[in-house]
Amino acid sequence: LLNVGPTAQGKIPPESVSRLQAMGKWLKLNGEAIYAADASPVEAPAWGRYTTRGNTVYAHVFDWPADGVLEVEGIGKVKSASLLRPNGKQELKLQGGSKVILAGNAPSQIASVVELKLRQYSRLALLMQVP
Repeated sequence: LLNVGPTAQGKIPPESVSRLQAMGKWLKLNGEAIYAADASPVEAPAWGRYTTRGNTVYAHVFDWPADGVLEVEGIGKVKSASLLRPNGKQELKLQGGSKVILAGNAPSQIASVVELKLRQYSRLALLMQVP
């Protein structure tokens, strides 16, 4: 939630301008996980939130796991995972279909986004088809 408004003089405070610029930069990189994406019917994990688009789930990681393993249980079998980064997507390794092995530190202080491609008949895809 961004609470931005003009001062009594009609100007946007510099702190608000900085925050909006940071969010714009984040959206430029991670917009595919927001625009035309839906909220996930799966309960939010302890480390962040999910959004979905078709058979793709975007994991918005607010709390980067110290052990480098992101557990993505409850969404179905993951066939591939990629980290959205400023220089493009970085392919990530999977372990057991529900664990993503992260590489290095979180690329974003706001929320790092991991793109998860699910197998065609995942539980999440079936949930998304319910009217």
